[in-house]
Amino acid sequence: SLEDLHIHQQRQAQELAASAELRTQKLLADAWCAAFVQPKTTETRSTAITQSVLERFADAANTLDSAAAEELVSGLARQYRFFHWHVEFPHIFRVGNGARNIDQATGWAGGFSCVIGNPPWERVKLQEQEFFASRQPSIANAANAAARKKMIATLADSDNATDKALSEEFQAELRKAAGWSHLLRSSGQYPLTGRGDINTYAVFAENDRLITRTSGRTGIIVPTGIATDATTQHFFAA
Repeated sequence: SLEDLHIHQQRQAQELAASAELRTQKLLADAWCAAFVQPKTTETRSTAITQSVLERFADAANTLDSAAAEELVSGLARQYRFFHWHVEFPHIFRVGNGARNIDQATGWAGGFSCVIGNPPWERVKLQEQEFFASRQPSIANAANAAARKKMIATLADSDNATDKALSEEFQAELRKAAGWSHLLRSSGQYPLTGRGDINTYAVFAENDRLITRTSGRTGIIVPTGIATDATTQHFFAA
């Protein structure tokens, strides 16, 4: 019966989710993304995600260094909500192991027959006015950008605990936005839209094209800028 089929599929999904192979694949994929957004300071040097860390993860090496790196990766994966199509849908995206027509950029073959959606239309760069609008309206409503930046700078030196906390929250959001930008621009995953003043709708459009099989179709709602903006010209031409 159809109900039996659904139960069977759920059981298979649970078994796959609990498998050591899938756990290793997800850890590797998370670690690769984490390398772009991890804090890069003198203090974090010992836990930095490097090629050797990826190799240890692939070999399932249980060392103290690996455990510390895995903890870092897990935290960043939760913060940035990494998602990996080939890990979540292994029956759709076939990775190596004799699979035909492997894409050199992604390492997988296959894709969805149909992808539909209405992606978010937002700039990746943190907007100061938007951030402070509900937190400190006086900063959001500053006369100009220069005045606004000056007011933001004074928060860090303020004797007011609330101002200091707001400054720290703003710096954290700045760094998070910079991490997103770094991943989109430098990972090689979005060579056609990860440039200029990046907008999420363009990145989603390129991603949807990537996860659609050769004979598939994609239907998504995006602004006309996908065809007319300078930053998306390479995507539209392709």
